[in-house]
This record gives sequence, structure tokens and C-alpha cells, in this order.
Amino acid sequence: MPRRWLSTMRSRETFKGYTSAMTQPLSIVHLPPARPPTDVEVRGVILAAEEELKGLPTARTRDEVPLEHFFAEGTYTRKITMPAGMMCTGAIHKYDTMNIVTRGRCRVLTETEGVLNIVGPAYFIGPKCTKRLLYILEETVWCSIHPNPEGITDEELIRKAIAWETYEEIPEELRKELL
Repeated sequence: MPRRWLSTMRSRETFKGYTSAMTQPLSIVHLPPARPPTDVEVRGVILAAEEELKGLPTARTRDEVPLEHFFAEGTYTRKITMPAGMMCTGAIHKYDTMNIVTRGRCRVLTETEGVLNIVGPAYFIGPKCTKRLLYILEETVWCSIHPNPEGITDEELIRKAIAWETYEEIPEELRKELL
């Protein structure tokens, strides 16, 4: 069976499980098994989905999703509770990040590992400089743990310290390593 990748492009087959808080189901693109997509190609799919999601009338901002912040010496933890049916993208983290899903079920398209089915409780390391596309199947509680050696406690400042908004913000030498 060929690998499947989420896409906003049209195809003959529609994956019925991916109806969104949006109104249209997402399509599935079947890629040849001989050549899986590159990280850059998957990144393009994730970015296209992010743009599509922003334009939907049901789109939510960061402020509309329950997010809790925890600060301990040298670390910062974000806890987000995502409702079933939600689709969203993650941030581009500056460091490898410890992720803990305490409960729930979701499908995650990653740049490096393809599509993952995550069922809480689960934990994994998220590689730096990558983005993910999530579809929440059951209400999911997701925590990410970040280094915070400066002890920043301001929510906006810590976000800037741990993540980039766009790939263009990643320093050139680091971007070259990623390609």
C-alpha cells in the first residue's frame, strides 16, 4: 500500500475521517512507495494546509484555545487542550522538544516521520526546526517542554525565545544543515 500524505489538493479518493471544523473533507494524495516525499515537500503541504486553515470561518486564534504555562528552573512547559475535530499546525521550535500527550488521540503529519497516530499517554522528542499538522480525533491534552535558561516568564517573550514564526527566520547556517 502506498504511503499517504494529507494534502489540500484534490484527488479521486477522500479520507472520510478528516472532516474538519471546516466544511470540506481533506483529500489524500497517494505517493509512489519507491520515493517517499522529502522533508521540504511535506513542509510545503503543512504550510499550504496552515494557510487554508487560516482562511476558514471556523479558524481559531491561539487565544481561543486553552493554553496553560508552567515555569520551573531552566524549563518552560506549555499545556494545550485541543477539542476533537480540531486541525492545527505547531510552531517551528528552536530546540528539540520533549512532548507528552497525557490523553486523547490525534493524527500528526510530521516533516521527518510521515503520519503518526498518537494515543495518550505517549511521549516523544520533536525535532527542532520542523512543523507539524495535527488532526484531533478525541480531545487531546498535549504538553511540550522547552529549555528556558534565562528564566523568562512573560508568555509573549518566551514564545519568541523558543520558536520562529516562519522558516525564513531560521538562521542561514542552520537552514543549510536542514536541507
